Amino acid sequence: MDSHSSSASHSHASGSSYRFNVHLTSQELEDLRRPITDTPHFSFTAIEDVETQIPDFNASSEPATIGHIPTSSPEVSTSSKPAKSEVWKYFDKIMVDGARKAKCKICPNVIYAFPQSTGTGPLSRHIKTKHPENQPRQTQISTLGGTLNTFTYKRATTKTNLAKFLIRTEQPFSFAEDDAFTEYIQTTHNPAHNSVSRNTIRAEMFRLVEEHKQLLIAIFSSMPHKVALTSDCWEALNGNHYIVITAHYIDSDWSLNKRIIGFKKFPFPHNAANLSQILMLVVREYRIDNKICTISFDNASENTAAIDILKNILNLF
Repeated sequence: MDSHSSSASHSHASGSSYRFNVHLTSQELEDLRRPITDTPHFSFTAIEDVETQIPDFNASSEPATIGHIPTSSPEVSTSSKPAKSEVWKYFDKIMVDGARKAKCKICPNVIYAFPQSTGTGPLSRHIKTKHPENQPRQTQISTLGGTLNTFTYKRATTKTNLAKFLIRTEQPFSFAEDDAFTEYIQTTHNPAHNSVSRNTIRAEMFRLVEEHKQLLIAIFSSMPHKVALTSDCWEALNGNHYIVITAHYIDSDWSLNKRIIGFKKFPFPHNAANLSQILMLVVREYRIDNKICTISFDNASENTAAIDILKNILNLF
């Protein structure tokens, strides 16, 4: 490639001068001689769908309750990112005078400042305190055909279920307040559990008995079928005598049921008069005196005499 030399000189005020030799190629010289007539061209590439948000650090996260909606119509924010929090089911994102706000869908005049740097805590507290019936709940997680729910300890529920447990397992009232049982529940199942006194658990058992009694009364009064009674007496180890009365009936689904409707202490003397009196008290207590079809006892003489008394009172057979 051909090269050419070009010289330039520079003189100082003192009179001395310097010479510089510059070596250029033929193409470089040609480029220097060409006049500048073209306008430089710049290419820009547009970047789309990029959202830049600057936090408003002067805005307050405290609620601002106002008496009226601002005269300028708020613009509903349409963010490309979907809201993940459950609280947005009850709030709308709006823009008021260039500031981000959250407007309650239930309270038409309540607007919260909601800058980018603020979380949804104030909004959740508003729903919790003002609209507890609409309080967002934790999403349930599916697990092998079931669901996981947030567990809440309720003393009333614990008391009721403990009473049912003692009844079914025939445990004494004092079992509920036993220190070993309380420690077992607290360390294994629920640290918030407190022991239940024997008097409390006894009262809960009697409440359950009354609840089931009223349910049976409603069943007996609504069914068109008759009721068959069986009864038996025995002596306990402590020398007391008891009598149990069981009702047998067919429900609306034609299923045979049996329920104990009387468990009474049988006072002395153990004769037909006392036996028939206890039976009549139970029958009238459950309002089935007009629904008796049969009464079955063993063949003791006082039982036979008691049936004769009941037949006359109930007009049986």
